[in-house]
Order: sequence, then C-alpha cells, then structure tokens
Amino acid sequence: MSKLAKYIGKYEEELLTKAKVKSVDSKLLYEVTKACGPSIYNRDASKVSFSDKKELERVKISFLIKKLGLKDGEYLDTGINAVAHQIGIRNRNKYRAIFYYLLVKHFNARSVFVKESAEEKPIDKLVSFGEKFLKSQKTIDSEIRIATDKNFGDLLL
Repeated sequence: MSKLAKYIGKYEEELLTKAKVKSVDSKLLYEVTKACGPSIYNRDASKVSFSDKKELERVKISFLIKKLGLKDGEYLDTGINAVAHQIGIRNRNKYRAIFYYLLVKHFNARSVFVKESAEEKPIDKLVSFGEKFLKSQKTIDSEIRIATDKNFGDLLL
C-alpha cells in the first residue's frame, strides 16, 4: 500500500468518526489529497490552524478563490467557519486534506477536482462488464452459448 493510500484511509476514518460525515466520496478525497501535494507528509503543513487568521486568509485566497474559482465575499468566511465547526475546533488533528475536502463539498465544487465523463458513469461500466462476461462465457459450453445468443444476442453485436 502506498503512503498516499494510507493517508487517504486515515482521512476517511477521520471524516466518518470526527466530522460525522455519513459517506465519503473516495474519488473526490483522493483528488483533493493529491492536490495538497507533499504538504500531507509534513506534520505541520498537513494540518490547518483555525486560530491563525493569516492561515485561514491564505486558505480563502489560495484555495477557495484561486483553486475553486469562487468570488470573494463574506459567504467564504461563513463556509470556512461552518467546516471548521464540522471538523471540531478542539480537534487536534485538523488535517488540511479533510478541511479542503469539506470545503469542496460545502461549496459544491466537486467538478473542479473530479471530471465526470460519459465513460465514467457506473451503469456504463456495469453494462460493459456484463457484455464482456457474456462474450467470455460463450466459449465455455454450447448450452451457455445457445442461451446467451437467445437471450442477449441483440446486445452482443
């Protein structure tokens, strides 16, 4: 298991237990964590200090405005405070990746990190898997081949 995967696992656990998130968007968490770069491996840089106003201002400018493309306004400070309280002001481990992940969720900016395309829809993957499976089964037994052709022939062109 890679170091990045270990950190992402730790972040998922923190989100579920400390931030009380019902489910974690693993793809988004991966992309946000990856975007944090090497800072996640540095003990000090991997965490956000909610008491440091300069750091919160940097998060606002560098992440929310520049990275997410949001317009400056009071609603950004409100969002930062809401996410800070969700993580827990007294929580000792206020990880930057978790903070950014929750900010992305709060401001509904998933599309900045995760690009959805027609190929990535789960139903398309399922249909593709089913077609490949049925084609592979046709060579196993003549009865399976006949049943497959009879029931799914129009799908296997």
